[in-house]
Amino acid sequence: MGEPHVLIIGAGVTGLAIAHGLQQAGIKYSIFERKEPGQLRSKEWTMGIHWGLPLLEGLLPAQIAVRIATDGAVDPSLKYDEPPNNGAYIFDGVSGDILKDLNVSGRIVRVSRQKLRALCSEGINVHWGHALLSVECDDHSNSVTAAFSDGQSYTGTVLVGCDGPRSAVRNHLFMPDRSAATARPMEGIVTTSMCVTYADPNVATFVRSKTHPVWCIAISPVMFHFMSIQDVPDPERPETWRFFFFNSWLGEKPHDTSGSAARSVLLERAENLAEVREPLVMSSGLSRKA
Repeated sequence: MGEPHVLIIGAGVTGLAIAHGLQQAGIKYSIFERKEPGQLRSKEWTMGIHWGLPLLEGLLPAQIAVRIATDGAVDPSLKYDEPPNNGAYIFDGVSGDILKDLNVSGRIVRVSRQKLRALCSEGINVHWGHALLSVECDDHSNSVTAAFSDGQSYTGTVLVGCDGPRSAVRNHLFMPDRSAATARPMEGIVTTSMCVTYADPNVATFVRSKTHPVWCIAISPVMFHFMSIQDVPDPERPETWRFFFFNSWLGEKPHDTSGSAARSVLLERAENLAEVREPLVMSSGLSRKA
């Protein structure tokens, strides 16, 4: 084939960033996403961008890159190059003491995956509703053809898989033994996660003031804890703040995973935790699901 044409499978942040980089370099591309615009994704968590921030900014147009810490951040009102916002705390879950203050040099921006994806999609023509069915490589013409669920096929010179842990691209690479590409759940580890808001603004303020304005973790003999602010629609209205909580420990998954049963297990494990960590496991009793 003649000029390069990159086929990108997956319009998450990674796929969109690659598309922007190719676009700025004048390289032809097509990007495909199996979901429809606005379709709910199951893991709309947050992520911290530190050493990768200059790389991401280099791929994006300047008018988009400058908005990562505002339009993409979990809390646009914070300054992410100042302590404690450019770091995190690691707590002793029993005593409540801060074991480590993880302030870093420069910025570490905690972003919402949903917000950052929306930001990075600006200026990119995504082929929505395109679930990958097959990939065919032609060594003679140095081309690759991707066929999709809507009956359409596209041919390019390179195909890049950015389609997540259950990657259809990876499955095709490992054919005929797709089991080698299958994502396997971890065994012997129990995890719980939840996103919550608090109807009482005093509770929301308490949780954030006792932990960290952005994110923190704690370690105890019975659990690992993680908390981050998920979204701050209005800094002056704590009842609108959304939190993400994650807990894990070694063990076997309980047979009863209903909400009330899970809450009972968390409360039992939280019995000897310091007050500073209680919000991470008590939240299901103090809040409503967002």
